[in-house]
Amino acid sequence: RSALAFLVRYNLDVVLIIDPLPYRLQKDAIIAQYEVMKKAFGSASDLVIYPADKRDLSIQLLDKTGKKYSVLAFIDGNTGFNGTFNQKKSQVIPFLGQEITMRKGLAMLSFYSGRPIIPMLSFYDERLQPRWKVYDPIAPVAGANGDEFARDCLHTLFGILEGALKKYYAQWEGWLYLHKFLNTTLFEHTGLSEEGPAAFVNPHAGLFAYEDNYYVFNKENYRILEISAEVFFTLSQGDIDNTIKASERTILFSNGILKNRIQHASN
Repeated sequence: RSALAFLVRYNLDVVLIIDPLPYRLQKDAIIAQYEVMKKAFGSASDLVIYPADKRDLSIQLLDKTGKKYSVLAFIDGNTGFNGTFNQKKSQVIPFLGQEITMRKGLAMLSFYSGRPIIPMLSFYDERLQPRWKVYDPIAPVAGANGDEFARDCLHTLFGILEGALKKYYAQWEGWLYLHKFLNTTLFEHTGLSEEGPAAFVNPHAGLFAYEDNYYVFNKENYRILEISAEVFFTLSQGDIDNTIKASERTILFSNGILKNRIQHASN
């Protein structure tokens, strides 16, 4: 959202790509915050939001970039059409001492549209003020090979992220997807499941329903999430034990609705 504010401030039209679950749960809240940003900056920026698994996403993005929209995307989710674990059109890249497989979609969009990728790191400084660091554009070169450009582009992007994770530890909060792509054999030796740790519902979380919609409220941080009926009834049972999909579990963990039982016991 801080990154979105940066673009709105400079009056840029934006296409925002987000994971399918936040798209369903948080789209309206993002739009409301966007309108507040527009008013604060006196901006005429336009915002379009697409889920990362949209079937015709590539076509829509090419159309929008042709109309001078900027595409704001996050490289951590690795989501796309047919789900996170579909590794077609992916690239193996080095990351934190091992190899991970990442989608090439953003790099290929840059290649075919002729538009550069501009890496931007959004973080909070030691005074908890939002800061942005914009890096040199990664621009496709006429006559270059698309696969080679995608490889070099992803190496650069994840090199930036790797450095940021080492320097700004809070960046790890947005990387709860990481266990899907890193080698987790080390965890197997410590008794942890590759599917995710056993979890329990935060005792400070409250469930409520209103007009056929379902919500969970975290009394510790005052966050309210709209959730599906399936997640609602699962949370009402107390113990989770990987019965909630990984993408939904990520949102619940990051908002403090779920707690890691192993870490809780050690504390």
